[in-house]
Amino acid sequence: MFAPDWSELYFTNGAYEDLWGRSLDDLVENPRDFLNGVHPDDRQRVHEAVDTLADGTPIELEFRVIRPETTTVRDVWIEGRPVYEDGELTALAGFTRDITERKQNERQLEELTSFLSHDLQNQLQLASGYLDLVSADCESEHIETVETALARMAEMTHDVLELSQTTAANIAREPVSVASLARDCWQGFGHENAAVVVDDDTTIHVDAGLFHNVLENLFKNAVTHNDGDVTVSVGPLGDSDAFYVEDDGSGISIERREKVFEVGHSTNGSGLGLPLVREIVVTHGGSITVRESDAGGARFELRNLNPQTTTA
Repeated sequence: MFAPDWSELYFTNGAYEDLWGRSLDDLVENPRDFLNGVHPDDRQRVHEAVDTLADGTPIELEFRVIRPETTTVRDVWIEGRPVYEDGELTALAGFTRDITERKQNERQLEELTSFLSHDLQNQLQLASGYLDLVSADCESEHIETVETALARMAEMTHDVLELSQTTAANIAREPVSVASLARDCWQGFGHENAAVVVDDDTTIHVDAGLFHNVLENLFKNAVTHNDGDVTVSVGPLGDSDAFYVEDDGSGISIERREKVFEVGHSTNGSGLGLPLVREIVVTHGGSITVRESDAGGARFELRNLNPQTTTA
C-alpha cells in the first residue's frame, strides 16, 4: 500500500523480496523502485498503469519481473485499487500474484496447438488419402484397424485444439466413472506385454472425451517407458474427486518428475503426451503430481476434479 502520489510506502510483506528479488529497504527509500524490476519490454505499459492508478482508476494487468541476482524471469498478475476515505483518495493498494506456472502452461499449450493444427493435421490427411488408395487396390483385415487409429488421432487433435479455446468455466462436464473410463481406454489401447488392474471406482465430473486422452496417454507412458511386462493400476484416492494411475515399472527419478510435463522432454516418444495430460487436468481446475508407486514404478495422482471446487 502506497501514498496516493507514490511518495511513501505504507505497507508490504516479505513476499515482495521473494518475488521481485529486490531489497525492501530500497522500496522504502524509493516507493517506485519495484518498477526497476519490471522486464524492459513491459516497463512502459506498467508505468502507464501506475499513473492510471494514481489518477484513481483501478488497474489489472500481467507483466514480467526480472530478479536481478539470477536474471530469472517471473510472470506476475497485479491488481491495483484506489483507497478512498470520505471521498478523498488516501492510498493506493496493490495485490500481486506469481502466475509463472500458469503462463508456462499457456505457452506450452500454444506450442502443442501450433504443432497439431499444422504439422500433425497435414500428416493425418496425407495418411488418410493414401489409405483410401490402398483400400481401392486391395482387401486386408488390417485396413479397418488403421482407419480406426487415424480416426482416433484426428479426434485427439480436435480435442486439443478445442482445449486451447476452453476455460474451466465452459467445459462440458458430466459424471464419469473412472473404472469404466479406464477399461474403455485400455480396450482400445491394449498391449500384449501389459495389463490393467482397476481397483474400485469413483466418479469425477469432467469432459469424458478429454479425459479419454488423459488415460490413454498415462497408459502409453507406462508401456513405452518400461521394458518387459508391466501392470498398470487405476483406482480412487481418498477424496471423491481424485484418482491415481500407477505402474510397477522402473519409475521416474525425483529430478525428472516436473520435467516430464514439459513439451519435448520425453526420451521415448513425441514429448507431447504428458504435457497434454497436465493441460487437460489444469484446465479442469485439477492438479496432477508424480510420485513413486509401492512397486517402485511411476504413480500419477489427479485431484480436485469436481466442478464445485473449480474456479474460472
